[in-house]
Amino acid sequence: YEIVFGDWSSDVCASDLYKLHRSIKRVGELIEEISNGNYQIDIDSSLFDQDRDFQDLIISLQKMLEIIIRFDAAKADKIFEHHQRIGQLINLLPQLVMITTVNGDIVYINDKFRERFPNIVEMNNLNELIIKDVFYEKIFDLICESLRYGNNLYDEEVMSPTQNTKALIKGSIVRNRKGVSSGGIYTMDFFGEEKQD
Repeated sequence: YEIVFGDWSSDVCASDLYKLHRSIKRVGELIEEISNGNYQIDIDSSLFDQDRDFQDLIISLQKMLEIIIRFDAAKADKIFEHHQRIGQLINLLPQLVMITTVNGDIVYINDKFRERFPNIVEMNNLNELIIKDVFYEKIFDLICESLRYGNNLYDEEVMSPTQNTKALIKGSIVRNRKGVSSGGIYTMDFFGEEKQD
């Protein structure tokens, strides 16, 4: 009888060790997924109901994920709201405004820009634009050069060769946390143009 009991005890211990090892492995996988940014994990805490300590750990992980998801949603809402405010503010400016990436992709243009250049849209690349007007070509060449060399533009004037019009260009290079250029923000003002009724 003692031998049978001993064998039965060793079977239970082997089974318990297997469950413990499986639980540790699954918790490790969950933590790995979370550390890689996957917060939308469906955790079945009933898989760990044989071990109270593991079940408490899993419940704590679930609570932590719920907090992270709520925080991420609040952060996304706040970013969207800030984006809307900045977009509206830029649209109120009398200048033409253009925001680009360092390689010349147009990320944002305001309504004033769209009025003057209806054929230029967001996601066009400045380096691929075909501009037939010499005056406008000079303006965009100046901006492309600013992006290429990472230089700000301070009240750069471009004169029209055919009309009594000049453009005043200002630009600021946007840099990432390491100081590397990631794009630019440019404004354009036009002077000497006849007002249309």
